This record gives sequence, structure tokens and C-alpha cells, in this order.
Amino acid sequence: MTKKQDSTSTNTLKMPAAISQAALAQILFEQSEFDNQREASIKRASTSDWAALFDDVVDDLMAERGRAWTFITYPESMNPNFYQIVTESGLQGAVSPLHDRDRWLNGEYKKDHFHNLLYFPGKTSASRVKQIVDALGGVMLQPVLNITGLIRYFAHMDIDPEHRPYDAGKVRYSPDDIVAFGGFDVKHHIKATSSQRAQALSELYEVIRIRNITAYCKFVDVVYLELHEYEYIMADSQTCRQLEAYIRSRYAVAHKQDEETALRALVESQQEKLEAQQRQIERLMGGVGRMENVVSQIAHLITGEEF
Repeated sequence: MTKKQDSTSTNTLKMPAAISQAALAQILFEQSEFDNQREASIKRASTSDWAALFDDVVDDLMAERGRAWTFITYPESMNPNFYQIVTESGLQGAVSPLHDRDRWLNGEYKKDHFHNLLYFPGKTSASRVKQIVDALGGVMLQPVLNITGLIRYFAHMDIDPEHRPYDAGKVRYSPDDIVAFGGFDVKHHIKATSSQRAQALSELYEVIRIRNITAYCKFVDVVYLELHEYEYIMADSQTCRQLEAYIRSRYAVAHKQDEETALRALVESQQEKLEAQQRQIERLMGGVGRMENVVSQIAHLITGEEF
């Protein structure tokens, strides 16, 4: 949004005091036509169009020097010995998960592709990097301005279609499928931010409530088998502890009544056993009393004496 300029500034553009309805309608029509043509151009854009765009600026890129570079590879054209080459060459970097579900804004699927990072110990010329990228079967070489941002983009961790419509065609991929080589530390770059942790916690608490999860192992299974977009959050130990404590608390609440019911049933069972034993003792005592009476009667018959 442009800021309003000071009316005293000599650079301030002054609009006419009045403008005809016809002129206004023409301006709005031209703006609408421009927007329509722009959207149509974006929707018509294909992988080859974007590749051509990068080819147009390749000469400018060749003048660049940097430590971090990114490029695209396609499964059918990348060097089949890609990982052997980068490993034996001692190169450092990472490869994204296969992006096989992304769409253009017109709804058509994009060509399956990988995003790649090469990271050098010192600034390296684009021409030298391009030689390596060509050998790997890569295209669309670019310098990297923010390594963390790029690695997180490998898994589309920060897409926000609601506020950035261009993200509408992107889907999240698992950060666990990012492949590092040469000792590059991927986990250092995919740690969740404070706001992302808070948002993920809120969403995962809801999952736990809806599914009535009361065991942490069950929760982990749900995340890794079904909710792949949350796998990155499992790398944060603090967040995992909070989720585990919440699940333990739910277990305690859910089973408190069951435990009380089971305890009452146990007490009642013990009472019934005691009462049964008491009745048995009383019957035995009654039997003993009757036997004593019989013995007395027999003794009286034998001796004639009272007992």
C-alpha cells in the first residue's frame, strides 16, 4: 500500500478536481483489462515459460559470486549418478522431496521436480557453479539469499494460501524427505518459529481432542502416518513435551472415573467375600453347638449324669 504523500511536497501528484463518469469508466475498464491479461498470462505459463524467463537473465547471473546456489532438476533429465557425483566431489547441500503434487494457478499439475541447494565454503562464481549444475542435469540456477528460507521452501513449510493466493497451487511435503549430503545440517534450518509452534500446538491439541487420543504413541502414529505436514514440529523437543503432557493429562481425566469405579467394585467384592466367610463361620459355629448338644445327650444316656 502506497503511503500518502505530504500535500506540501513538490512531488505530490494532484488529481483533477473533477473527472467525468466516462473517463472514470474508461480508467476502470483499462485496469480491469490489464488485470485480466495478467492473470491469463500467469495461467498460461508453463514450465518451459518459466525456464525461458530464467534463461533471459542467465547472463546477469553469471556475474554473481556466492556461497549458496539453488537449481531445479527433473527426474527424467537429472544425472542418474547425481548423489555419487556430489558425494565423491565433497560438495555440500540438500535436495528437496519430489514436488509431484504442485499445480499452476489454472489447476494444471506442474512438472515433477526437485529443488536443490549447493553450499560452498567460500564465494564461488556462477559460471563455475553452472558447470557443476549442468553436469548434474540441473536448470534455473539462482543465488540463494536466505538458506533457511530455501530449505523450508523445500517442504513448503510456510505456504499460506489464505493470505498469498499464489500459494494456492502448492502442497506441503515432509521435511523428513529432504536429503542432505556433505554434512549439511537440514534440521538447523527447519526448526519451527515461535508463532509456528503456537499454531501447530493449537491445531494438534484439536486433533488430540477430536480423536480422543490418550496415548502418546498413538499420537505419534497419527502424525507420521496421516498428518505429514506436522512432522517438522516433532523435531522440537519442547513442543513434544507439551503435547505428551497434554495427552497424559487427558488420560488421567479419562480414566479417573473408571479407576474409581473399579476401586468401588473391588471394595464391594471384598465385602461380599467377608460376608460370605462370616456366614460360613456362623454355620460352622452352629454345627459345633449342635454337636456339643448331641454329645451331652449321649453322655447322659450312658452315665445318667447331666452335662
